Amino acid sequence: MKKINSIIILFGLLAVLAACTHVEDKAVSGIYVTQFQNEYTHTNDTLIVTAYNLTAHTYKIERHTGYNKIREWQLKPKEFKQQNWTATYIKENQVLEEGTLGRKLYLKPDQKELLLGSTVYKRVK
Repeated sequence: MKKINSIIILFGLLAVLAACTHVEDKAVSGIYVTQFQNEYTHTNDTLIVTAYNLTAHTYKIERHTGYNKIREWQLKPKEFKQQNWTATYIKENQVLEEGTLGRKLYLKPDQKELLLGSTVYKRVK
């Protein structure tokens, strides 16, 4: 009987631990988009943030960029670029830190935004 109670308690603790990490995942994971234009380009940018290893607080970030260059006042055909990063989430600062190039992505969950440099991405999912 003690063995069964121990197993039940163990599963209960694991369920609580899984629920806690799932809350963090919902606050961080998502799809963030932005668009901007200037005299040289029209750009649509998407960041897809997904949990990679919740125990280590690491996330996979896929960046999909579509852009039209503007040359001699003419809009050129759309080009695409994709990048993949891995970042560590620092909960106290609400920041995802990418180690290779030193990028920092600041989360603003109350406003459903993410900042990469001065670029603001809106969370759509």
